[in-house]
Order: sequence, then C-alpha cells, then structure tokens
Amino acid sequence: LTEASPWRRVEIGGDLPEEWITSLPGVRAITRRRGRFDLLIDRGLAPDDLLTEAQARGRVRHFAYRPPSLEDLFRESVR
Repeated sequence: LTEASPWRRVEIGGDLPEEWITSLPGVRAITRRRGRFDLLIDRGLAPDDLLTEAQARGRVRHFAYRPPSLEDLFRESVR
C-alpha cells in the first residue's frame, strides 16, 4: 500500500534556506522539526536530484527518503 503511493517522504537537515525548501516543485507538505524539514514529495521527484540541489544550497547533515507511513496515507485520504 505504501509503495503504491504517488508520493514519498523526505527528511532533510542542515544549513539550508527555508525559502528554497518552500519553492521546490512537487512538494506537497512541509513540516519543520528539530532542525530538519520533513517533506512530502511527488514520487516522480528524484531523490538524487533533490539531494544534489540541497548540497548546492548549503551543508546537508541528514537526508532520508522513504515511502509514506500508513498514518500519512490516512491523513491524505481524509483531506
């Protein structure tokens, strides 16, 4: 179920400008917590491209890419 989702979750942390994160195409939602950005992105947005772009904007200390959780899918279905 989570693998079939049209979007993915990305956690990215480091010295990155928030205005860059908010201007990314294909980003559905952004949450900031504990010095990291938690993003929901379209599945078609390549994680390698996102990481390369982030590294060009600042120092990246954390990067994680994974399918959405069941909680994410539930939240999306009730919107």
